[in-house]
Amino acid sequence: MTKRTLKRLDYKPLDFTATQVDLQLNLDLPVSRVQSKIKVKRLNTEATSFVLDGQKLNLLAVKINGQDWSAYVLEDLEGVDGFQNLKIDVSSLSEPQEFTLEIENEFNLEENLSMSGIYLSDKVIVSQCEAQGFRRITFYFDRPDCLAVFTTYLETNDSYEYLLANGNLLESGSLNNGRKFAKWHDPFPKPSYLFACVAGNFEVLDDYFITKSGRKVKLRLFAEYGRLEQIRFAMEAVKRAMKWDEDRFGLEYDLDIFMVVGVAYFNAGAMENKGLNIFNDELLVGCKDTVTDDSLFSIDSVIAHEYFHNWTGDRVTCRDWFQLTLKEGLTVFRDQEYSSDTVNRTMKRIDDAEEIQAYQFNEDKSPLSHPIRPDEVESQDNFYTSTVYEKGAEVIRLLHTLIGEEKFQQGMKLYFERHDGKAVTCEDFVEAMADASGYNLDHFRLWYSQSGTPEVKVTSEYDPQTKVQKVTFVQETAPTFDQQEKQPLTLALKTHFLTPEGQTLTNLVDLQGKAIPELLVFETKELVVEIANQEQELIVVTNLDFSSPVRVIQQTTSSQLATVAAHCQNLYGKYFALKEYYNSIFRLNEENFVRNSQAQLEVDEHFATIYKNLFALALEDASFTSAVLRFHNVSNAITSANKAVNPLVYAQIDKAIKTKLYQDYKVQLEGIYAQLPFRTWEYNSLHFGERALRDQLLSLLTISQENQELVEQLYTQASCYNDKHAVIKAIINNDLSALDYLVDKFALEYQDTASCLDELLTLRLKNAKSVAQVEALLANAKQFSITKPNSLYTLIRGLRLNLNLFFTKEGIEYIKELIIKVDKNNPGVSPYLCRSFANYDLYLDPFRQMVIDALEDLITNHTFSRNATEILNKAFEAQKNNCQVRE
Repeated sequence: MTKRTLKRLDYKPLDFTATQVDLQLNLDLPVSRVQSKIKVKRLNTEATSFVLDGQKLNLLAVKINGQDWSAYVLEDLEGVDGFQNLKIDVSSLSEPQEFTLEIENEFNLEENLSMSGIYLSDKVIVSQCEAQGFRRITFYFDRPDCLAVFTTYLETNDSYEYLLANGNLLESGSLNNGRKFAKWHDPFPKPSYLFACVAGNFEVLDDYFITKSGRKVKLRLFAEYGRLEQIRFAMEAVKRAMKWDEDRFGLEYDLDIFMVVGVAYFNAGAMENKGLNIFNDELLVGCKDTVTDDSLFSIDSVIAHEYFHNWTGDRVTCRDWFQLTLKEGLTVFRDQEYSSDTVNRTMKRIDDAEEIQAYQFNEDKSPLSHPIRPDEVESQDNFYTSTVYEKGAEVIRLLHTLIGEEKFQQGMKLYFERHDGKAVTCEDFVEAMADASGYNLDHFRLWYSQSGTPEVKVTSEYDPQTKVQKVTFVQETAPTFDQQEKQPLTLALKTHFLTPEGQTLTNLVDLQGKAIPELLVFETKELVVEIANQEQELIVVTNLDFSSPVRVIQQTTSSQLATVAAHCQNLYGKYFALKEYYNSIFRLNEENFVRNSQAQLEVDEHFATIYKNLFALALEDASFTSAVLRFHNVSNAITSANKAVNPLVYAQIDKAIKTKLYQDYKVQLEGIYAQLPFRTWEYNSLHFGERALRDQLLSLLTISQENQELVEQLYTQASCYNDKHAVIKAIINNDLSALDYLVDKFALEYQDTASCLDELLTLRLKNAKSVAQVEALLANAKQFSITKPNSLYTLIRGLRLNLNLFFTKEGIEYIKELIIKVDKNNPGVSPYLCRSFANYDLYLDPFRQMVIDALEDLITNHTFSRNATEILNKAFEAQKNNCQVRE
């Protein structure tokens, strides 16, 4: 495929733009017809022509001001996935400043398998236009800086009960020819990527919300028949999000109706189309009897995220796709704050920090590294990364930390005052924050253009003669695949100082008697803090609450980690110490397990104290204890190693640690498990924590295939899906084959709930012993379809978790063939598979070499979509050019 690199600095404003669009969609199979009437305004008085974007469209007619127009050229862009350019010359127009352009075209709805544009999701007609899907519907300025007011007329046969589009409903009804129509108007200018339409038959849940100004907003949620009861939780989530956005940000919903539709075939998690959010139904549909607590939490969070986009993304949008973090990083920050305020702030912070360290830090080290505002890309769809979203949110959080909540809210207010109804840049956002707060953010802006994860090395020197402790923080960002030169960034490190006995000291002063702040802010490579009047050396605990998205490198003894884990007043500090200690066990045992896979696990003298104290905390804070156990896993250990490792050896050590925890604390763990209450189900942190701890303990208590009676008892006692899923997880992960009848019972009980069967399939795939077993599992999974995104995500998750299969030649060959197969049907999902091969530098040979060989074969002998090609080429070229960042 022809390489076509898009660069941020090549941006040019439009010469012509659309201000109003009347869109008529006749949605029929196999071919649908579109008539668009566009009011066009000339922005550049020198321009005499403009180009509209299309993709796989059949052009039927072009008119200007009601007259047939022939001064146009339609051309296909070679090698760009069927993209088309419609160049229209208006030099002969007597009044080219403003005119009406009419276009009539067709597209094949039935053959559109891309899940972009307008396509079939099972029996539902649905749209997905971000990033470049609108060009599959009609010829248009398909870019985010063209904002127009849309009126949408939908017409189809009367087999579809509901016809939906953006905005407020103007009229609807039946026609004399056995067809029906609906007309919608969105009064707020929007780019084409926010356009949406749906035609289908659903069960509908209606409710309303009274805004702070007293307006009554109609709420409508649409789901497949038979799932009405399972969208009541989602409705409550909508209302929670609406109220929170009013209370925390002062932002009120602006239309008369807010709608959410769940569909089965949807590549993304959800889409924030103005007034008509469209969801992958797994992130909309669910209740305590059909999904886990984690899934309910995700439903709540994603609903909030898409709703919050109404202002941070819809009312103010991106000038171009390089600015994607403008809306996504900011909105992820907002949904994180929502979850923190409504459920549990510390646990949410731990979850978010773990996610960015597990995924985004690896992305920074990979050939796919890029800043949160990328500089270049080959496919717009490849902007949707952990860096743009999660790291983008951490950069917003850092800004919030620097200027404080009050100034941040003043900045948000100024941002909307300046830019409501506009398409803007990241610079516009930062400028509003700087102007509102009075804080100089010139250096802070570097976060938007520099890639890579900063490492902060912390060293401490104590002089007993002068009673001064000198603590030095040195930041350094290693060269990345996309950038060699790095500069110091603006960092804010929340830091506590503990005595060897564990007391957190406050009111510390430096040599000049100046108070040492809890938040250490610096923009230079090095910061030196000298603490006066100390009788003994203090323990430094920094980056508390993950105050900056950095990796802390610090030589900390097991004794110090034990002290922090036992006494640190900040729960994140406790958590970080426990995680560091867990990872240190891998380093201690790695060499022995390389020599002998049956080696005995070695631990130091602090192991007993650290875990005894952790389990003593369990009933007091189940959420915290369960989080520690959940993130004590092999994937985190590999990522935290900061060197290439043997993944199979790490898996063996992980199993050995968990086995030792069970053997050493069996009685204590059984006691905790027995005391965990079975409460009436509620959506709150206390209940979440208790159920999560029961899940983790059950896995530990059965790791040696003992205590199987507890598994049977829990399945009988379970009053929610979460506990039943914990049972199935313990049986499959710990190979409790005598209890396979419970797995069969579970499969029968949830045979009509695809998401439950997908979770069961993930567990089975994670534990499959061969590719043949994987294929047999897929063949027997009635809900699985290679064309269904959720099925593919299930397969990808299961394979990635299966280290013993993934890191074999057979497993890598299977994934390679899967990339080839999936890319032909769904280039929106294939990049997720390709990314499996992007972090080969995490692993030692022969594992790394097997991945490199697979990449070479894919690049040399096969042709892929632009989405997949960019990822595969970057991964392979990085190796070919021998520019790995680390060994």
